[in-house]
Amino acid sequence: GAGALAFAADTDQTKDITITLTDDKIDEATETIVITLAGFTGGAREGSQSIHTINLADSDDPPALGFDISGEATENNVSKAENSTYTPSIVMATGYSSDFPISIIWSIDEGVTTAVIDGQTNEDFEIRSTDGVALATYSGLNDAARTVTFPAGASSVNLLTISMPKDDLYEDSEILKLQIATPTSMSALDGSGNAASANGSFITSEDGNVQSTKTITITNSADETVPKASITATGGANEAATTADFTATLSANSGGASKAGKDLYVNYAIGTDGDNPLATLTSDYTLPDADGSRTITIPAYASSAAKTITLLDDAVYEYDEKIVINLAAYTTDATAAAAVDGDNDTYTYTITETDAAPILEFEDADRVAEYAESASNRSFKIQFQSGGTQEAEMDVYGYVSVSTDGSKTTAANGIDICEGAACSGATPHFENYEQVKIDAGDTYASKSFGFYADDRYEDAELVTFVLETFTAAEVSGINYNSYPGAASGQGAPDASNATTDGDEEFAVTISASGADERPVAEWVVYTGDLPYSASSGERTINENAGTGYFTLQLSKFSEKAVTVSYALQTTATTSNPPTLIATGHASTNTYPIDYTY
Repeated sequence: GAGALAFAADTDQTKDITITLTDDKIDEATETIVITLAGFTGGAREGSQSIHTINLADSDDPPALGFDISGEATENNVSKAENSTYTPSIVMATGYSSDFPISIIWSIDEGVTTAVIDGQTNEDFEIRSTDGVALATYSGLNDAARTVTFPAGASSVNLLTISMPKDDLYEDSEILKLQIATPTSMSALDGSGNAASANGSFITSEDGNVQSTKTITITNSADETVPKASITATGGANEAATTADFTATLSANSGGASKAGKDLYVNYAIGTDGDNPLATLTSDYTLPDADGSRTITIPAYASSAAKTITLLDDAVYEYDEKIVINLAAYTTDATAAAAVDGDNDTYTYTITETDAAPILEFEDADRVAEYAESASNRSFKIQFQSGGTQEAEMDVYGYVSVSTDGSKTTAANGIDICEGAACSGATPHFENYEQVKIDAGDTYASKSFGFYADDRYEDAELVTFVLETFTAAEVSGINYNSYPGAASGQGAPDASNATTDGDEEFAVTISASGADERPVAEWVVYTGDLPYSASSGERTINENAGTGYFTLQLSKFSEKAVTVSYALQTTATTSNPPTLIATGHASTNTYPIDYTY
């Protein structure tokens, strides 16, 4: 603008030119105001200083900057799904401007960020320029590479572009936190009046929100489902002190990948196999985890994880046994639980028995014994042979019969040898294939029998017990606990789960009758029924009676042949009165004759 100054005669010697300075919100360089005097009138003349310059120094700091929180997010946080991009913007505080370019250095707050950073394995995002060009991996970006220039006169600038590719991995929502350092511009002056760097500040919203950070939450796509876990189907080996692994493996579950971007968990438990025998925890094998904490952890980005079974060797005869492991749902944290593949959730490991079956034998070392007849039962014991397997997890059965070989058994089964000492009942026999059961965990069992205390006079007799065992394939056709002749019985026996040496016999002698058991030979009256009455030693027979008998009877049965010699007295004896002796001959041709014999 321009104006005129009028000095009144005899009154004015000075006049002021008033300039009002306006305080703006523009960060700007030092400016000048130049006032030039010209056109002097009224006799005044121009002096030596007709130009006056005012240097207008700027009083503003660089304006406040911050992440844009308008539009999609009214705070420093924003949520973005995979398979999308996001470009954060830096804005200047409303009403402010700058005539200087402003430098902004951005970085990632690695202490807070949970997303896998660009350049690392399994990265969750990629850093690009605002033009969409991929930058070097984050770790390779120095401050200069991470500096964005806010142009002079601009009100906003895009910082960078974040690309979040779809990785098909089920994972937790993850956080990427961006931050900017204090903005700077060359808007200050040093003591010599040269341009110098000045620090700016951050926008603080009305809610007190300092806009120096931007938190981006990266969420899963809808089809990134939790994988399902299956388990190794089978395994097995001979019983030995060794180890075996069972493995839980992830596979895609209606979309997604066969792994996850977070640790997944699945529980496991000991299962069953119907009525089939199972190996025993702690004695046959051990598991790495205690009951109640049996969990398989499949680490993030891995597709499987294994657990180790420790197999134990023992000296116990056992069935081939199975270890059954079932997968079960992890319930501690549903968001970290792998889905269980119900068609492939069972692992079966078979331990093949290598210990020899016990060898059965009679306890008596020399396999012979002698017993007298008795009203009490006798017994023999069947035991595990020393030097062989001394324990079995199952019941063991031996089958004992009385040998029918006449050279080995002379006593009569059911008469001399019986199942019980009383030898009573319709079938008192010691049965064929008498079952002797040795309970699981025991090493022997006893079987009673009886030598009947009868009223017979007998020689010593022999009974030979024969011990046999049968495999499952051999029991067909065997009728155990049956009477001689295979009468009655209980059908096919249980498999023995044991063996013998092949000729296991126990020979027992029934002692011969003693002298006090000898029968008495006596004359009896041959009338009536057995046993006949004892004779007085004298009887009368008429001459015309026909045949007469002298009848001799034993006081008890004898199984020994008894010989009694007799003589006919043919010589007269002198007595008072005298005894007259009848005359007898072996022939009827002799005369005189009273009888023949």
